[in-house]
Amino acid sequence: MFNFQGMEAAMLQMGLATYSDTTTFTDMLKDEDRNEKYLKAIKIAVERKQVENKKSIVLDLGCGTGLLTMMALSAGADFVYACDEFPHNISCCKKVLHTNGMDNKRVKLIAKNSKQITVGHNLDMSRKANILVTEIFDTELIGEGCIASLNHAKAHLLTDDAIIIPERATLFAQVVDCPLIRDLSIFKPIEISETMRITFPETITNCSSKTNADQGLDLIELAPGVDFRKISLPLSTFQYDWATSEKIPEDFDTTKTEFVVNSTAEANAVFTWWEMQLITDEEVAEEDLIISCKPRWARGAPTYEWRFHWQQSAYYGFKPVPVREGNTCYLESYRGKDMRNKDGYWFKITQDPRSEFLVDVSDPFQKIKVNACLCYFHDATSPYHFAMQHDPIRTELYVKLLRKCIIPDVSICLCLSESSIILPLLAVAMGAKIVYIEEQEQYGKLSSLDLITSLLMHNNLPLRVHSLDIQDKNGIPGNKVQIVLGDPFYREKLDNYLQNHVPPLGQRYSPWHHLTFWRRLNQIPPNLLNANCIILPNVVKIKGLAVNFDNFSRPFTPLAASVCGGRYDLQDFTKMIAPPPSTSNPRVGYHTLWEHSSKASSEVFNLLEIDFTSKPNNLEFSKNIKLHTNANAVVFWCEWKFGKDDDNHNNVLSTGLLGDVGIGSKPKWYMNQAQAVIFSKTTWSERLDLNIELNMLDARSSPNLSFSVRG
Repeated sequence: MFNFQGMEAAMLQMGLATYSDTTTFTDMLKDEDRNEKYLKAIKIAVERKQVENKKSIVLDLGCGTGLLTMMALSAGADFVYACDEFPHNISCCKKVLHTNGMDNKRVKLIAKNSKQITVGHNLDMSRKANILVTEIFDTELIGEGCIASLNHAKAHLLTDDAIIIPERATLFAQVVDCPLIRDLSIFKPIEISETMRITFPETITNCSSKTNADQGLDLIELAPGVDFRKISLPLSTFQYDWATSEKIPEDFDTTKTEFVVNSTAEANAVFTWWEMQLITDEEVAEEDLIISCKPRWARGAPTYEWRFHWQQSAYYGFKPVPVREGNTCYLESYRGKDMRNKDGYWFKITQDPRSEFLVDVSDPFQKIKVNACLCYFHDATSPYHFAMQHDPIRTELYVKLLRKCIIPDVSICLCLSESSIILPLLAVAMGAKIVYIEEQEQYGKLSSLDLITSLLMHNNLPLRVHSLDIQDKNGIPGNKVQIVLGDPFYREKLDNYLQNHVPPLGQRYSPWHHLTFWRRLNQIPPNLLNANCIILPNVVKIKGLAVNFDNFSRPFTPLAASVCGGRYDLQDFTKMIAPPPSTSNPRVGYHTLWEHSSKASSEVFNLLEIDFTSKPNNLEFSKNIKLHTNANAVVFWCEWKFGKDDDNHNNVLSTGLLGDVGIGSKPKWYMNQAQAVIFSKTTWSERLDLNIELNMLDARSSPNLSFSVRG
């Protein structure tokens, strides 16, 4: 099966650190709205210099494949300097220019970061540029260091009358009440019974962790009035005017924006997106020179340009504020370095016009305090697993099961899951005599046991949770485990992961990665478990569904022979990122599909069923799937069964499809875990033939399913 090491090395050289980067880069090249608007803006800039009887000297800052360089050359630029700090990008750009017949004396490639470029005789640039074009922008706009790069270029690489494309950009923010997003960082109380509930201290609920405070999301699938309520209109927060001579602050900046509350609600999240004015021209309609990442529900016009490479963001790492319709509130916006020294944003909502900013700009510790998780709970796991642990559907099932299984002050439990905070807590609340957890790594200053102990104390519960090395053959003197519990959830070891899989987006894992539970279960010495030990979950089913995505397949399909209306050939880039020709195995990506609209093309099918009382083993098998309509992807997920069959399926937790779905209908996906997706290179019709291998026995790597697909 396919090993990605060769492709990983190429991507790292090119500056494409992960599989997600190659797909976003491909999607950017396919973005015809972006391409046509950049081409139009570049033509306007070159024509202006011609009218002024000046040579047009262009600097393409961060040239990548060379697409903007070719636009400048075809627009009539006299000379183009194309710079990129990644040598593999420069190599790709050189090949692309040659293929398009543009590797001539009018272009020079510079393999440097723009801040290292020198200007003068026999130096990198013989003269300063009077046109700069760049697209070093991400979903947050500033995350790729555009502020520092453009400040430096204006000061050292450009003439005073230089035209900068884009001319300006604005970050818009909208204050909302969105429980789905809020739950990614705030634990909700868990109802155990009419007289008992689990609560969480303010150190957790008020933690302003930037670690969990922004997500590149496709917000179009969130429905206004259903999934969230608009509390403010879209607010202009940060404006970046690169056309002026003023230097934009690089380290830190703040704004305070007044707004009138639209709806009585809880302000618990901020949605953001940006709009970019490439150039201003009285003879061209303004909308033809503006690139907008505004979500569909925020647009007045029916048209919508879907993008994967530039999406929207949701910020949720701040204390929720109850607000009342008609009242005046203030959005405090902060721009600065996060804990990774990456430019980013965070926000605070207040009803007090005299409220002071969260930070003293002159005090660097204050910046760290805003950015860091000081409660350690957010650092203990990913935002999605954080939300999954206090998902009411899951906690209600756990409480129901534990109520049936646990004999108060008698039962001994073992929790087999990594970063599981809630499950041991619930077991103690239901009366377990002892709850063991696996020995785990430290999170900041605290271990998982420390975090659980602090919550037990906060809820006045007995301190009955202890850590255990499950491979200790000496077992537990005088005790045997009667109940084994699992979320199940396990972190991926990235070094092993990169050898065998496509890297996840952030902390998104494959559904079958958590089969580590099966492996760990079978590593427990027999003398540790009671003869009638209850295993929960006891069965897992890996299920699948063929779908047809409305837009989401675009980044994962091959680039066309030419882009921008057939003007430019970028097949050299396609060849560079293509997997070795010796394999036809597809890439498996892991994505939270609630963000992406699709329709079912097949019936739901069972791929694999595993009973955890059996021994882990490697498997090879085939599956034939009938397609009722065309499909461009097939999706996989896990269903975990807890206990005996339930006619109403109330003992099953799905990490993928929620409920039933008919052919041609829109599936509803679980939000807090990623699903596995294989995209087709061409449309599938009639049937799919799957060949699958399950690797469970290689202790050096995580459980893995490998596929070959023929449609």
